[in-house]
Amino acid sequence: MMIWILRVMFYVAACLAAAGMWMRTTDLPDVVLLLPDKAWHAAVYAGLTLLARLGHPRAPLWRVAAGVGVFSAVVELGQGVCEAGRQVEMLDGLANLAGVLAGALLGAMILMTWRQARRRAATRP
Repeated sequence: MMIWILRVMFYVAACLAAAGMWMRTTDLPDVVLLLPDKAWHAAVYAGLTLLARLGHPRAPLWRVAAGVGVFSAVVELGQGVCEAGRQVEMLDGLANLAGVLAGALLGAMILMTWRQARRRAATRP
């Protein structure tokens, strides 16, 4: 049951991330401007990767990270095509990649902890 919730959360968050990345920077709420741009990129893709990893616990880690990484590249390259006044930046792509790696590692650690706890609970009398 919880896996479906995580998967839905991932797909909703991915849609919001794509929409947000294509917004003009003048249209962003003031709260967004409190953190540097690259920190937002890393945080968004760390969260997306974490949701994807927890929502697909049996998928290989590399596949989840690669999928979110490709999504990140498509969104970043799409900024150069859209008319929102945004442009493709290599540093944004690197921040996205750092977020993907951080989310993948955090997701792997959480899954490993869950699996160990489940094994311990199963061996208790």
